[in-house]
Amino acid sequence: MSRWRTLFHSFKSHLRLVKRYAYDPARLWLQFPDTMFELGATASSNCRFAEGVKVYAHCVLYRTEVGKFTFIAMGTHLRNCRIGAFCSIGPWVRAGLGRHPSRVFVTTHPAFYSLAGQSQAVFVDKPCFDEFLPIEIGNDVWIGAGAMIADGVRIGDGAVVGSGAVVVKDVEPYTIVGGVPAKPIRKRFSEAEIAFLQQTQWWQRDEAWLREHAGLFPDIQRLREALDSSVRPAPLSAASKADDLERPPL
Repeated sequence: MSRWRTLFHSFKSHLRLVKRYAYDPARLWLQFPDTMFELGATASSNCRFAEGVKVYAHCVLYRTEVGKFTFIAMGTHLRNCRIGAFCSIGPWVRAGLGRHPSRVFVTTHPAFYSLAGQSQAVFVDKPCFDEFLPIEIGNDVWIGAGAMIADGVRIGDGAVVGSGAVVVKDVEPYTIVGGVPAKPIRKRFSEAEIAFLQQTQWWQRDEAWLREHAGLFPDIQRLREALDSSVRPAPLSAASKADDLERPPL
């Protein structure tokens, strides 16, 4: 009997390998032709990807939307996430793992509130607790290796999450957080600079604009000066000034 059980489990393991390394790549290529998936990565059919997204090996994505030119590094698992453009998601990040009740409920075991079958026991006829809440990750966000993002969290534009951090509360835009649980470390820029970036929303510009201004991105002051000067009125020519001087008052 144990020999047949061993053969059965071996057969199931081979089927999983065939699915991940043969069937899934073909399905992903057909369904998401503009997204680059490395071997071993997978995404459910209810995911959505903008242009230029790259998903590295052994990532697992479920019901997740990803903005343009974001990359998701090796081994990351994301569930029920909405991610903006130009984000850098590090390796082995976990987001959307689900919740357990810790208040009022007598037990944290899902047999008493879930029909998902996490264990071999189910004692309820309908779900009575929201296990999964959507996660919002803004634009230009960097999440370090091994970070964990709790369900229902919102991470603002330009934020940085340190490696190994456990994020259980919302993160404000352009704030660096780290630790367990994650706490604010500092702001990336001054309040005026943050307001400028939020107003500019450079991540929504087209590629031509980004290529033209990419040389200014290493210094936020240079970018501010360039954009401020571009919206200032052009100086009057000498002829226009002379015309204004000669024009009689009203």
